[in-house]
Amino acid sequence: MARILVVDDSKIMRKNISLILTKAGHEVVGEAEDGGEAQLMYRTHLPDLVTMDITMPGINGIDAVRLIREEYPNAKIIMVSALSQRNMVFDALEQGAKHYLIKPISYDSVVTVVQKVLGVDAGKKVPIQNPEPTTQPPFAIEAMNNTFQIKITKFLTEENFILLNQAVQGLLYVKPLNATIDFGNIESFPLSLLEKISSIVKAMKAVNGVIKVVATNADFIQLLMYQKIDGLLDHLTTKLSTSSAGADKTSCVAIVESYSVLSKLFPPEHKQYSSDSPGPTDNLIYLKKTTCPVCGKSIELQVVRYTKLAIDKTDLDSRRHFVGIEPLWYSVQICPHCKYANMIEDFDKITEKAKSLIPQKLSELKYEINGDFTTERTIDQVFTLYYLALHCIEGLNNKSLESKLWLRLAWLYDDVAESELSKMAAEKALILYKELFQNSRNQSTVEQDQHMTMLLAELCVRIGLMTEAQQYFRDSVVHKGGNKVLNETARDRMHDIRA
Repeated sequence: MARILVVDDSKIMRKNISLILTKAGHEVVGEAEDGGEAQLMYRTHLPDLVTMDITMPGINGIDAVRLIREEYPNAKIIMVSALSQRNMVFDALEQGAKHYLIKPISYDSVVTVVQKVLGVDAGKKVPIQNPEPTTQPPFAIEAMNNTFQIKITKFLTEENFILLNQAVQGLLYVKPLNATIDFGNIESFPLSLLEKISSIVKAMKAVNGVIKVVATNADFIQLLMYQKIDGLLDHLTTKLSTSSAGADKTSCVAIVESYSVLSKLFPPEHKQYSSDSPGPTDNLIYLKKTTCPVCGKSIELQVVRYTKLAIDKTDLDSRRHFVGIEPLWYSVQICPHCKYANMIEDFDKITEKAKSLIPQKLSELKYEINGDFTTERTIDQVFTLYYLALHCIEGLNNKSLESKLWLRLAWLYDDVAESELSKMAAEKALILYKELFQNSRNQSTVEQDQHMTMLLAELCVRIGLMTEAQQYFRDSVVHKGGNKVLNETARDRMHDIRA
């Protein structure tokens, strides 16, 4: 079998690929976390094959392919990318990469592509290498204290999963159903098998079962987090075996606590959302090179070309909708190195105090924020960036920025039909804007005051504070020196909410 070098800036992804390759009988000769390290390790190990992530800090995957192929023209390299990076994949193939894998990866997809690049018969099934006897039971079920303990063993496979599924189908008739899925110290499972186990957890949940998922292996917990196996991750708890080494216990606890830290960015009611990307970003966004004001490293930020956008409509709370794109999805930018996040217009506008405090704020989070934020984003990435930006400025008394972030979060929650979370975000924005208004009236113009009182009024309407909204609308009507359009709009809105 082949000697393979695995290159990815994510430790979780490197571990996942390495486990798959090892189970397929290959030897992983090294793991590199950026293109520069990959080039050095290639010279040292001269591997038969390389799996190469595309987006990495420093020397990225495309440049690494070019550098390695310049020295070693026969190098065989497989690119690993997200679906949104398909254009970059083509660039890598032009540099000499042999094939590619699209995330999320699975045992079958990795083995199939590796076989093809190595010239092995693609139709030949490569079994998972397992030196232990396969006669061991794939699972065990025991009833204890009115709870079914379902112990999963490392001998569970795609082939014998049907036995587990049949057993669980019988449990679905038990009322009330309490069950624990215990993975013990299992290190890894193929993604396709984890998804099948997740499906039976969801089936038990659908009949109002109370489900708990237990795992003690740190790498396994990381795998669940990275692959976002929600049916398992949603019910995950910790259980450390007394036989585990102290270092293993510490590692497992640290990982679960870090997941808890990441989840604390969001309100308890916040979920994962499946909202389509609001149109292609081709020609509407460009990458701007700059320096992160926190860590000082060179980075690229996505900047929306507003001059190329056409306004579709404007809401009463001043939200503008554009044709073909939603700039809100790209309003917050992030440093891929230290994970500092802020609104694009405020990215460089941070104080020396903030520069010293932000690294400490991000110390527990930066290794949990994964993904490429320089391509088309998902709505979950968008929410993560907004809450990460709020986390960065927490305690820094930047109410102007906080108010903007909360208002935009209210709009984003509108888009995913989360009325209660939208109301929550609007309430926070209202409190902040009120304070800003009180502190700035002596320095603002009459028209600026009109815009602010109109916004305060609309936020009150969102929350249901109609009496207060009426007062702000009345304050918006100015007879001398004011904006006539705002005057008429305020009068119309007073009539609307009275009706």
